[in-house]
Amino acid sequence: MLKAGGWMRIVVPDFDKLIDSYEKDKNVEKFIENSYLVGEKPKKFIKKLQYLFQGHGWHHQMFTKHSLETVLKVSGFNKIKFLDPGESTIPIKNEIDLYDFSGESIYCEFTK
Repeated sequence: MLKAGGWMRIVVPDFDKLIDSYEKDKNVEKFIENSYLVGEKPKKFIKKLQYLFQGHGWHHQMFTKHSLETVLKVSGFNKIKFLDPGESTIPIKNEIDLYDFSGESIYCEFTK
C-alpha cells in the first residue's frame, strides 16, 4: 500500500536485456540462472522453514519497460519514470544502493 503522494522505487530484472544476452550466446543454462525464476530447493531445516513462510525468494514475473509501465498504470500509479543506475528523483536522503543489479535491471520510480 502506498500513501497518496508517496513515492516508490523498484528494481526488477529487465527481460529485454535477458533476451539480448541469450541471443548473443544461446546459453540456456545461463539464461535460466540469470532469470532468477528458479533456484536450488532448500535442504536444511531452517531454510525449508524460511521457504515455507517467505516463499522461494526468486522472481515470479519478468518485465520489460513497456509491460511494467502498463501494470503500474492499470494499478493506478502515475508519474512513472525509468532511470539509469545511480539516478533517483525521490527527494529523501537514504542508504539505498542506486547501482544495485546494474546492467541487468529496470530502475523505476512512481507515485500514487
